[in-house]
Amino acid sequence: MTTHPFLRTLTGKILLRLAGGGAVVLLLTSVFGTYVLYRQAEEQALQRLADMVVERARLAQHVLHHTAETVNPLGATPVEAWTPYQSADFLIRMLPPPSGMGRHMLFMGDGQLIADSTLGDAVWKDVGRYPLSRLGGDLPDALMAAASDAYGDVRTGFSPRSDVYFAVARIERAGWYIATAVPGASIRAQAWAPALWAFGLGLLVLLGLLLIFSRVLRRHVAAPLGVLTLAAERLSAGDTSVRLPESRDDELGRLGAAFNHMAGNVAERDAALREDKRQIEMALTSLRMTEERWRAMTDNASDFIAVVNEQGVFRYVSPPVERMLGFTPEEMVGRGALSLLHPDDLDRIRPRLANPTGIPSQFRYRHKDNRWRVLEAVGRNLRDHPAVLGLVLNVRDVTETAHAEEELARQRDSLHQSEKLSALGGLLAGVAHELNNPLAVVVGRASQLESDAESMADRNTAAKIRQAAERCARIVKTFLAMARRQESVREPVDLNKVINDALDVLTYTLRSGGVTLDLQLAPNLPPVLADADQLGQVFMNLFTNAHQAMASRPGTRVLKIASHAVPDQAKVQVTVTDSGPGISPELRSRIFEPFFTTKAVGEGTGVGLSVSLGIVQSHNGTLRLGDADGDGACFVLSLPALRSMAPRPNGSATTASAHDPRHGARILVVDDEVDIAEILRDILTPAGHRITLTHNGLDALRRLDAEPFDLVLTDLKMPGLDGPALYAELSRRHPHLAHRVIAITGDTLGSTAREFVRTSQVPVIDKPFEPNDVLTRVAAQLAVPVG
Repeated sequence: MTTHPFLRTLTGKILLRLAGGGAVVLLLTSVFGTYVLYRQAEEQALQRLADMVVERARLAQHVLHHTAETVNPLGATPVEAWTPYQSADFLIRMLPPPSGMGRHMLFMGDGQLIADSTLGDAVWKDVGRYPLSRLGGDLPDALMAAASDAYGDVRTGFSPRSDVYFAVARIERAGWYIATAVPGASIRAQAWAPALWAFGLGLLVLLGLLLIFSRVLRRHVAAPLGVLTLAAERLSAGDTSVRLPESRDDELGRLGAAFNHMAGNVAERDAALREDKRQIEMALTSLRMTEERWRAMTDNASDFIAVVNEQGVFRYVSPPVERMLGFTPEEMVGRGALSLLHPDDLDRIRPRLANPTGIPSQFRYRHKDNRWRVLEAVGRNLRDHPAVLGLVLNVRDVTETAHAEEELARQRDSLHQSEKLSALGGLLAGVAHELNNPLAVVVGRASQLESDAESMADRNTAAKIRQAAERCARIVKTFLAMARRQESVREPVDLNKVINDALDVLTYTLRSGGVTLDLQLAPNLPPVLADADQLGQVFMNLFTNAHQAMASRPGTRVLKIASHAVPDQAKVQVTVTDSGPGISPELRSRIFEPFFTTKAVGEGTGVGLSVSLGIVQSHNGTLRLGDADGDGACFVLSLPALRSMAPRPNGSATTASAHDPRHGARILVVDDEVDIAEILRDILTPAGHRITLTHNGLDALRRLDAEPFDLVLTDLKMPGLDGPALYAELSRRHPHLAHRVIAITGDTLGSTAREFVRTSQVPVIDKPFEPNDVLTRVAAQLAVPVG
């Protein structure tokens, strides 16, 4: 509890006001009294001065009269009886000596100074010839003016410039005047003394009265008011038990009783308020905990809650929206709920927003980074609820789930395609084997006819037969590569060859569709390290898409394929341009999305370009949509180029060295196709080799046990004992021939054939084959030392 200085209390303020009023009254009274006393003291001092001058004038007159009677008894006047010098000398001796109390002068009526207590002998020597004007100032004029009126009475006055009070009296009979001048300071000092005493006495009286009044106020007013003030302060601080004594019967006593009654009422109300406050605080605590619990759940939930009013505008959005869509709740509030909805979902979602059904709805919603997110929302209509007044939405991000479902569907489709391709691969493997065998006969016989023909026309005819058969062989191999999924094998690949192989398959389709090919393939194109089969799939997809895009467009249909090297970037680039309708700007960013297609149902699945992009990227390349010269589409494929490689040795040179009659070898040919075996015999016999033919594995083992051989050429697929089983038994019985075996197959892409070649490291000759390839491979294998 604070205490205040005395002057800030009521008593102190009253005393301060009384002291101030008393001081003003005292000052005015003292000033007036001092002035009156000063005037009275001044008049008294002047009166004393006048009495002194009158007394000296009578004394001088009496002396002069006595002297005159003594010196001149005949009745002459004193002036006549005495010379001026004698009377002056006598009167000078009558004047009192100079002092600080005043100055005494004796002068004639004409203004001649006779004597001066201050000047002394200086006046006596020139007595009668020393005018008053020589004294200076305004005192001589004031003395002469007073002397003119001093015939029967004394005259007093004040000389302002000289600050001198004076009194002048006439010496009768002689006609002289005596004057006394007193400094003004002396007279004022005499006047101020009683005035100051009176002022001091009044001040002491005022202080005494203030002390008495202060004591009375302190005891009978200040003390009770102080107690009341302290009690009020305690009550205001919350102490409702404070009470005042009720012993007084005056106003302060009644005030104390009223205070006690008020304190009792305050205590009762305070207790009631405290109880109400406790109840309110408990309710607020419960409400705050509920709000914090609700906010903690909504802020940390994976879903976000939104309230949409009847105008379709967000009124509230919970904080998880920022994690889900990138927008803060403040950015979402006030925004239209349909403003970020995908245009394709607008017609489906707008009715559900107006009349929610309680069934989850999926839709695409734009993220702050302009990506589309797949959301799922459930709405409940609370527009009639006074605390909500809107539609409450529980929104969940199901983008990953939707993508997972799409991926699952894609994988399911891919599995289905794989199963179909696997079945197709098995079928094609059998078909390829059946086709490659007669194709091998056709190619072999055509090569023999080409070399044995005597006329140029026969040779050209044989060459055309051989080329047609070789093209059929390439088509069969391409079909096998597309139908069978195999591990990626990266090796130097000539992109121009891959492009031509893909066009071999599609030549009839493109020609029948009225498509003109414009090939601009750069010669001496640097090779790329790639899987030729995978790149062939990429080009097949690009060419097929171009053909389908141009199919619905009338007019000239041109497929332009260009390849060239980019030396400064160490890349090989291929552009595929068609004259179709092109790709609209709004679809350019989506063409590589899985399952996105603009084709009619049944014409495409939407995975071709996405798979192609994945293949190219796995080769560290790029596949992008370029800018076509006209209205069509242009795809640009870029792959890293390999450094220049040393040219492979020419097969003819090797053939020349191996095709030496002096190195005739005993060769066993095993093939269930008699025509294939005979073709091999006809190719190898002119090279000086001795050929033995068998048509199954068991017969081949009997021949090997019966006679020695330098080399074995065996087909892989044969009835009974096939090629891999024959090789295993041969390695066991005749281990020295394990490195002198060459496999012949029409399906090197089959899993069985690939596994056998991988484990045994046996060289392979693919059907159909050319004579030079057979001779080269045989010569190389005969050069291997026998184990």
